[in-house]
Amino acid sequence: MTAAAFLDHLAPGDRRFARARGYICPLDPVLEPVPRGATHLDIGCGRGLLIAAAMTARGTRSAGVEVSAAAIGRATALLGRVAGALGTAPPDLRVAATAAEWPAGPFQAVTLVDVLHHVPPPVQEEFLRAAAARVAPGGVLVFKDMAMRPAWKRMMNTLHDLASARELVNYVPLERVVAVLGAAGLDLAETRRYGVLWYAHELAVFRRRAA
Repeated sequence: MTAAAFLDHLAPGDRRFARARGYICPLDPVLEPVPRGATHLDIGCGRGLLIAAAMTARGTRSAGVEVSAAAIGRATALLGRVAGALGTAPPDLRVAATAAEWPAGPFQAVTLVDVLHHVPPPVQEEFLRAAAARVAPGGVLVFKDMAMRPAWKRMMNTLHDLASARELVNYVPLERVVAVLGAAGLDLAETRRYGVLWYAHELAVFRRRAA
């Protein structure tokens, strides 16, 4: 089952948004490494599209955190419909301004998708370490962000975020992410680059060794 299967459970407005969002951030590559039936934390969950896809395609038991109360409100409504259609409990969703407010876990899967470039540079490494701390022994962390190369695609994403989020984003080289998460006890299992339209993506999968 592909990530797109969750669209059937959405209200028309959410469905249109999710289809458009899929051109910017395809969800299938992010979900492939997530174990079926895993406990799952999505950091920076937005309005809940990735969680909806994970619940539908991977049968996860998910939780999500987000700094925006408005986004959590949208996610609560959207994921309530998805959980009702699937006959499962609604996800644990929280407004969290800092990592100290995230659920402690640990989780069998943690996803961090297009979030790090919105985190202020002085706390980016602390943010990554906090994400790593939520990964259970034998679990995975899936990191996806916009690629820094080619430069013209990075510029297109920068303009996109200026228009949509009104933020000048703070890119982090993937090599630095790998180094920080490696020091936090996660082994790099896979990296992948792919593109859709004028957006370039970098994905890295990390695993914590089983106890």
